[in-house]
Amino acid sequence: MPATALHETTTMPCTATPLRPALAAAFTSTGGLIDAEELSALLCGHIQQPMSHVARWIAGRTAVVLAVPEGWLFPLFQFDTQRVLLRSGVLQLLGELQGTMSELDVALWFVRPHLRLQGALPALALRNALPSVLQAAREDRARALGAPTNRQTRATEAPSFAQVLVPEPYRRRGDAACTAPA
Repeated sequence: MPATALHETTTMPCTATPLRPALAAAFTSTGGLIDAEELSALLCGHIQQPMSHVARWIAGRTAVVLAVPEGWLFPLFQFDTQRVLLRSGVLQLLGELQGTMSELDVALWFVRPHLRLQGALPALALRNALPSVLQAAREDRARALGAPTNRQTRATEAPSFAQVLVPEPYRRRGDAACTAPA
């Protein structure tokens, strides 16, 4: 599939213009972000039909992916850079977090210091402490679903990253498309 075909056939949610620089800053300490075409180029030589593989990650929600007006961004922390494959545990973590918070908040959960991880970022801790990161995700899922937890694992009850980074008129609500202010 040509690189442009993915963008032509996929409907992307609208997001605020200032979102991309804020996202880049949020993911700098964990390796940064790469767009779908760059990721496809990295996958060349490792797998056949790399753009199809990237498209399946996007459509299947089996990788951490951020939609921006220019296309799709993938945080690099989730990849084993030697084999250019998803790191062990990423899919399990997504299974815990998806459905309890927005896709943006799922992505940003990985770059927010977590008390259960002694203030470490889940994105960095998943390499060496996957069981602890999974437990943190399970507790956050339980909290999001209203279940009582044994201890408070977030350092603060601050607003979500989506609330901070995306101005109110541009936020998505459920599956409804967002609209710019009138």
